[in-house]
Amino acid sequence: MINEIDFSLNYRVEAIPDKNQPEMAAKGIGVYPGTTQIIYAGYNNTLQRFVGTGLDEFDPKVLSLPADKRKEVTDKIKEKREELEAKIGSPGFLSPTSEGWVSDLTTVNISVGEDLKVRVNGHSNVLKPSENYKDAIALLLLFADDKFPKSKVDVGDPSFKGAKFYLTTDAELGKISKEGKTKKRKAYAFLEDMFDEKNPKKDKAWEVAYFLGLTNKQPDAVSVDELDSALDKAVNGSEELRNKFLEACEMDNTKLLVFNLLKKGINSSVIKVQKEGYYHFGATNLRTTKEESVDFLLKAGNETLLAELRSEVTKKAKNRKALA
Repeated sequence: MINEIDFSLNYRVEAIPDKNQPEMAAKGIGVYPGTTQIIYAGYNNTLQRFVGTGLDEFDPKVLSLPADKRKEVTDKIKEKREELEAKIGSPGFLSPTSEGWVSDLTTVNISVGEDLKVRVNGHSNVLKPSENYKDAIALLLLFADDKFPKSKVDVGDPSFKGAKFYLTTDAELGKISKEGKTKKRKAYAFLEDMFDEKNPKKDKAWEVAYFLGLTNKQPDAVSVDELDSALDKAVNGSEELRNKFLEACEMDNTKLLVFNLLKKGINSSVIKVQKEGYYHFGATNLRTTKEESVDFLLKAGNETLLAELRSEVTKKAKNRKALA
């Protein structure tokens, strides 16, 4: 919506790395040349007007706002529409009933070239709405599109699943870059403490590596050097993996152990996943997510249940070892 846009800022359209290409995604280039997306205002036959323009004060989203907020947004829409029409030199061109919304001027064409650079309407990926009225129109269309992420933070929101590109600003990227460096320094500190030459914390390192899915070996079958190498790669890998590493390191030791116990239980079929989505141990329904199930197992009064789960998982592991 228009009230979310700061037209004085420069915005950038960036490609979302493809998680199915982890090596490319780790470098931030997991998008193939030729990837495109076209965004435009659609016509609603019932309303007899173009929708998703970002410049319609009678848009249902605007009309649903509280009266005081609605007036503020309505005034901004009228002001911006008249300003842009004056720059175009065609009054009424951006009216929601105007055929102007089927022109090249009101279409956003995003593409990735052979050089892996993102381009918007044939130029760079930078939108300068205060300098270029076509960029301002493009920005309005992108903000009006419910399926287009409006920030890098939005990329992780399930409601934007399948999105190819996202909007951001230099300010947001700068903040994320600074936060990323802080997280990396923190991750290195955890590594250094975990693999201290005089007192390596192998048990903790194994639990973290197992939590990240970096080892399936038993603790006595993997060396400190192997764990060090695996976790070092995690810290220097993708942002997602580094964040998961930090999550494990910052987690209470008991909680981390139970997370891994739950994982072992699932892998050994001691815990089953029901069609309804519940994790199921014996006659007990845990919860619908791993996080909720761990919290349930750690809840006061469930000590016996937790002990039984640990016993069953240990028994299953011994049986497998004996068979091997």
